[in-house]
This record gives sequence, structure tokens and C-alpha cells, in this order.
Amino acid sequence: SRCLSYMELREQTRILGTYDDHDYGHNDADARFVDKAESKRLFWDFLGESASSPLRTQQGVWSNHTFSAGNGKTVMVIMLDGRYHKTAYPTWPVRLRSFDPASDFLGEEQWEWLLDTLAGSDADAHLIVSGIQIIPELRWMGENWSRFPLARQRLLNTLLSSGAKEIVLASGDVHFGEISVAKCRRGNEERQLIELTTSGLTHAWSTGPRGVEILDWTMWALPFRYQTGSAVLPSITPHLNAGEIAWSWPTGGGDGEATLNILDKAGAPLFTHRVPLSRPAQEERSGGGGGTHWDCAPGGRDSEKGAPTQMEVLLANLLLLSPLFLLPLLAFLPPLLLWNARRLVRRLTLARRAAKPRDKAL
Repeated sequence: SRCLSYMELREQTRILGTYDDHDYGHNDADARFVDKAESKRLFWDFLGESASSPLRTQQGVWSNHTFSAGNGKTVMVIMLDGRYHKTAYPTWPVRLRSFDPASDFLGEEQWEWLLDTLAGSDADAHLIVSGIQIIPELRWMGENWSRFPLARQRLLNTLLSSGAKEIVLASGDVHFGEISVAKCRRGNEERQLIELTTSGLTHAWSTGPRGVEILDWTMWALPFRYQTGSAVLPSITPHLNAGEIAWSWPTGGGDGEATLNILDKAGAPLFTHRVPLSRPAQEERSGGGGGTHWDCAPGGRDSEKGAPTQMEVLLANLLLLSPLFLLPLLAFLPPLLLWNARRLVRRLTLARRAAKPRDKAL
């Protein structure tokens, strides 16, 4: 059974985690959820966290863990909690961005912890895990950090200005798998951020009615410019999938590499992206004297067009929603045409009958 397989995995592998909306409470759940303390307790119980663990006393489930990657290298995994302190926003179907400085996902305690953790880290690479996507542009039909642009910019600045070596992002939530790329610049300095999004193991777009067709229409209609691949073959899968990241450094020293894979349900790679691991830690953790603001632009397909404007997103969303308006119209049109055709036939018949007496009189 699935439960038995999970128990076997738990015996062989250390399992880390964070929650997203449906694990935490309900769809798009936020700081208002009345049972969030109970959700936190159950979360730590499920992961087997000790009853005396200091993680249980914090207001949220964020955590960090450092692992050996061989050859004297280490990788730090940082799990973010984007639910416990998340500001409320209008949910589906009115999913607009909020530029209010108070709009936030993490809460100040978690922000301070994240900055201190990154600034004090001597790990050779860092994996930042978020329940929702960080890099991709605003997507009307889903949650992502772009819903709060100021909070997203703060996160990017924190990650890139911390001085921590090699940062890779991972996320879920969207029920499909993809890899996104952002090219970030601060003055003359350039960085690249890669995000692996994988979901889900048991439910994906392909497991729902017409899910593949709906997702294909969505991918075609919306301006996804952080997504890798091409407009014809984007790096995305609507099927059940899992993510895999392999970290490696050569034995004799030198640059390493992170290999990001999206796997199908049989464990075979669907698509792969490789990230060179060659960046040294910054001497000045505050940002090397160049300030802390980074401008991140799309690095995926159609990236030469730049980040989508608000008007592009609006028009794309209207195009995406057009079937909702066209389908009722198409359903109504045939009866309307049939009714008009019958009226026309009736008029022609009456006109022909009215003409027959005149013909006889002549």
C-alpha cells in the first residue's frame, strides 16, 4: 500500500518538510486560520519531531538542516513556512496583486531567522524550499510570491545579498512540474536563480477531467517567460511527477554541479537542468558594497521580451478565460439558429400560400 511504502521510505531516509494550504488548513489558507497551532503540532508529530524540540515553540514550521555532499562539501536545506503568517488576500476568482508593504508571507520572526541563517552559513550550497512558487510571474489562477511583489523582492534581495554560496529554489503547489530561471543583476554583478517545481506524487493535472488540455491551453495563453524549454516544448509536465536534485563536486577539488531532474512516476527523467556550483562566498555579507537590491528578469523561453507587463497578463488572462464565455454562447447559438431557420421557413411558406390565390386569379 502507499502507507507501507511511505513507512519503508521513512525507515531508510531522513524526511524533511513544510506544509502548503491543504496540509495547513484549507485552500489558500493564511494567518487567519483558527486551528493553525493545531496544524503545526500535527505537522511536527507526523515528521516525528521530538516533543522537546525547540522547533515546536516557534510560531511556524520553518527549519534548516545541513547535510554532507561528499568530498568535504555540505548542502544546507532551508524550509520556509509561507502559511502561518501569510497576509490574507482575495482568493479565486479575484486574484490580484497587493503592493501593500504589510502584505507578507513569512512574518518578521521568520525573516530575521532566514537572514541570520544565510549570513552565518558556511555551506557550499543552499536549497530554499517554499510551498508556493517564487520565481514565476503572476499567474492569475494560482498562488505564488508574485501576488505580493514587495515581499517577493525582499526575498530575492535577502537570498542574493546574504553572501551565502550557491542558491537553488524548490517549490510545489501547482499540480504540475516545471523548471524556471531568473537572471538577476545588481550593478555589474550577475546571478542566476533556478527553481524546480514538482507536484504532485498522487494528484496532477492529468488525473483530473480534461486536465491536460486545460493546462496546455493555459501554457499557450499566458506569457510564461521564466519557464525553461521553448514555446513549442516547454519544460513542463502535467502528469504525476517528483523532483530530484543531485549535488556533486570532483574529488580533486574544483567546481561542482547541481543536476535538477523532474521525474515521471516510473522514476525516469522527463527533463533536466544543470547548475554550475562555482560561486565563492561574498566577503561582505551585507552585499559586497553594491547595495541589496537585485533586479531579476526572465531567463527562460521568450526571455528577450522581458517580464510580462500588467496589460499583457490581463489580456492573457482574458484569453485564458474566453472559453468560459464562448462555451455558453456556443451552447446557445445552435438553438437560436434553429429557431430563426424555422421562422424563416414559416414566413416563406406563408408567403407562398398567399401568392397562390393571386396566381389563380390571373
